[in-house]
Amino acid sequence: MDPRDTKEKIPWTKRDGKRWLFEGSITLSSISAFFFLIGFSTPNWIVSWPRVYSGFKSIGLHHICLAGMVLPADPDQIAYHGCWWIFSDNLDDIQTWIWPAWFAYTIAAMCFCFIFEAVSLILVLLLWVKTGRFQRKTDQKKKENLCMLQTATALTVAAAFLESLTLLVFALMFYQDRNWLPNQHFNYLSYSYGLTLVSCFMSIFSAIAQVTYVLIIRQEMREPPREVNLQGYMPPMLSTSMHGGSRNLLDKSASASKATLPQYDPRTF
Repeated sequence: MDPRDTKEKIPWTKRDGKRWLFEGSITLSSISAFFFLIGFSTPNWIVSWPRVYSGFKSIGLHHICLAGMVLPADPDQIAYHGCWWIFSDNLDDIQTWIWPAWFAYTIAAMCFCFIFEAVSLILVLLLWVKTGRFQRKTDQKKKENLCMLQTATALTVAAAFLESLTLLVFALMFYQDRNWLPNQHFNYLSYSYGLTLVSCFMSIFSAIAQVTYVLIIRQEMREPPREVNLQGYMPPMLSTSMHGGSRNLLDKSASASKATLPQYDPRTF
């Protein structure tokens, strides 16, 4: 290991504020991805009250659970029981009921959010591993992989914005679209939606932290270096000899002027 590298790096216990900001954003992104994965995979976005009989039980982004539900608009009057994958061929006759336009948008948008969050988290983790356990001194420019960092930040911001908009649309349409689920007043938003909402807040905070960190890094890269390493620098000999020669010339001219000055003699008066 090069000893110069050790002098240019300091351990993580003495990291500066922007480094803690970057690692805080990674922590927030990890928490957001964890809650989003649970909310995305569980089928309990909307649940019917268990004490009230209803043919509808619960629905998520890819599962729906029914208990003998018969749709009045179904010409075959088939009673559906059990939990089904939402794309199942057995539900083709009621797909238009299961999938209103805003619910299809919710599924598509959440799939994009999942991809954005996953890619962003992978990129920031790669950056964190690349920087290692040490960081460079704060008085020197950090040559971060700015392209990768800005890509991860853009994905985090996009995921936070899209997730916020989608959750808002889902909640509003759930309360306004009374023709979607039977016994609408007996249904409520459950924990899957709540965990996704928590993930949304974590994504917003992570996006703020990452944007701030990127602005700091860009500003540091535009600034000049705070110190110049002069170790091993030898001034030119020519300038030293010229400086010494000019000093000797001044001394000679001063002595010559003193010799030519008239002397005062009191006997002349």
